[in-house]
Amino acid sequence: MHYIVLICLLCVHAHATIYLTVTGATVKRAKIAIGQVHPQDSTGDVQLARNVRDQLLSDLEFANIFEFISESLYSKLDQPRDVYSMKYEEWTPFGVAFVLKLGYRLQAGKLVVEAILHDIPGQKKIFATRYQYPAGQYPRLIHTITEDILRELTGERGLFLSRILIVCYDLKRHRAPPKEVYVADPDGKNLTQVTLDNTLSFSPSWMNDGKHITYSQYEWVVSNGFRKRGVVIKKHDLATGERKILTS
Repeated sequence: MHYIVLICLLCVHAHATIYLTVTGATVKRAKIAIGQVHPQDSTGDVQLARNVRDQLLSDLEFANIFEFISESLYSKLDQPRDVYSMKYEEWTPFGVAFVLKLGYRLQAGKLVVEAILHDIPGQKKIFATRYQYPAGQYPRLIHTITEDILRELTGERGLFLSRILIVCYDLKRHRAPPKEVYVADPDGKNLTQVTLDNTLSFSPSWMNDGKHITYSQYEWVVSNGFRKRGVVIKKHDLATGERKILTS
């Protein structure tokens, strides 16, 4: 799903500034500069910082409401010492609407990222927020930053903290391959296996609380004193893995 947008700068709605109005039949993207993810102490991890920025660019590109200006234009203004400072007049010649500056550090296995979003035409800071996630879960941290950017600029929620239920099977097993239930982020990443039952699992569905799912499975059931293969519907707690049969 892509956002179709009409850009409207500095419109006031419900006591909040709406920068981008998601409406209309044409796409007019806002120019944005995404800074490097700069280490703020000696705990830097170059590859992790690169992965974090790549994920952020991927999220914002997927949102389809931004035009990214070339990093070569502003590299001199995006140094580690510049994360917490801003001279708006230096960015104005680039015709950029927004600038996102980023700093990070590693702390007890946690990735701490500080994101600062600036409105260049309005010459003001839109938000400055610190995020903390386990380092191995950096995509979820970036999804959270993307959600905050979209909410601040459009007044709308995005889909980046949503999850998708998927049924997958191994293409290498040509004869009656088992099908298992997985959960993935909206961009298909962070694919996590939910079932491992070597049977047919199908028709997964979210329950209203977002913490439990249901799905159907073929397994052995007892009916009229006879044991046979049949279909059961199970409820599954995604946090604990606890399951119970709702009906057979």
